[in-house]
Amino acid sequence: MSYLRRCLGLLVFVLGGCAGETSGAELIYQLRLQASGVPASAKYIEPQVSVLDSEWRAAAAIVPADLATLTKRDPVTVLLRVSAYDSGQRVAVAARLLDASNQLLAVGGGQLALTRDATLPVSLVETVDARHLALQLARAVPSKLVAGRVTTLYGWGFSPSVQVDIGPQRATQVQWMSSVELVVTVPQGLMAGPVTVVVQNPGGEKDSRVDLASVE
Repeated sequence: MSYLRRCLGLLVFVLGGCAGETSGAELIYQLRLQASGVPASAKYIEPQVSVLDSEWRAAAAIVPADLATLTKRDPVTVLLRVSAYDSGQRVAVAARLLDASNQLLAVGGGQLALTRDATLPVSLVETVDARHLALQLARAVPSKLVAGRVTTLYGWGFSPSVQVDIGPQRATQVQWMSSVELVVTVPQGLMAGPVTVVVQNPGGEKDSRVDLASVE
C-alpha cells in the first residue's frame, strides 16, 4: 500500500517555493497545489488527494484551511507534504473553495506524476451550490447535452468508481480526473429536454440534480 495515504498532510499556505526537507530518516517531498481564480467571498480551501498504485486510492482527509491567514489570495498555493517513497507515482489533486457558511463556490483539480517539489497549477471552476455534502454534484459543462459527446461534471467527493446516470441511462464511459471532475460521454436514447443527473459512489453516497443539464 502506498506511503502517500499515511504521510500526506496539509502543512501551510505559502506565496513562493520551498525546497524538499528531511523528516527524521525519511525524505519528504513538497507538493504544491496552485489554484487561480479564487472567488472573493471564499473563506476556506479544502484539498483532497488520491494516489494511483494498483488502483486509485484516496489519501487521508485534509481539514479545510482558513484563507484569512493569507496576504495573497490569487493564486493560492497549498503546500502538501508527501513521502519520497511515492516518487513517480500518479497523483490526483483537487480542492474546493467554501464561503463562511460552507457553501461550495469553486473547485479545481488535475493529475501529475509526483516528483521533488512538484507544482500543479489549477484554474478553478465556479460551482456555486448552497449544499455541503460528502458527495456533491454542482455543475455540468456544457449543460446542453448531445448523445455521443462529452460533458464534464464538477462537484466534490467523486470516487474513481463513481457511477453516473443521465436520465434513465447509465453512462458507460466515465473518465475520472479527480475527486472534483468527471468527463462523461452522454448516452444514446435520451429524450430532449431537462434531464436528471445522478452520481453514486460504491459506498452508497448519492447526489441527484434536475437543474444542471438538458438534452438537445
